[in-house]
Amino acid sequence: MEFKGRIARLFETKEGVSQRTGIEWKSLPFVFEYFEHDTDRYADTVLLETFDKDIMAKIAPFVEKDADGKEVIVNGEMRLTKMVEARCGFAHRTKMYNGRCFNEVRLYKMEVITEADGQPEGNASCTTAPTSTEAKGEVPTGTEPELNSFKELDTNSDDLPF
Repeated sequence: MEFKGRIARLFETKEGVSQRTGIEWKSLPFVFEYFEHDTDRYADTVLLETFDKDIMAKIAPFVEKDADGKEVIVNGEMRLTKMVEARCGFAHRTKMYNGRCFNEVRLYKMEVITEADGQPEGNASCTTAPTSTEAKGEVPTGTEPELNSFKELDTNSDDLPF
């Protein structure tokens, strides 16, 4: 499956050494939000992880840095300076281990769409400035509200109790 969406949360980089091969590895886990169908009201989310150094390098300019040039990490999450749009291809599968069943989501393709200079490629409706009626929360007459939009997903404006 391949979807266009955004990186909603970016977690701290993990590093280690393979027990089998002895080769050092580095991974970057992140939460990817996307709309599976054009008529969906709410985005689906999935936790993905990339081991690709080129992709990590493309995401690095969007990570907030402190005065020393180090990444700002709060509670195991890196802060993003702006929304990062991406196209991710991933697949689901199930693995058996010690008689138990586990889900696995494997990222097989990722393309960062948002450019570091501030201008997204193509027509990205989720990065446009709201009109005066949208800013007030009103729906312009004669048009229907956007169902499939990341504008509604701002976590700071949630009125949910959890």
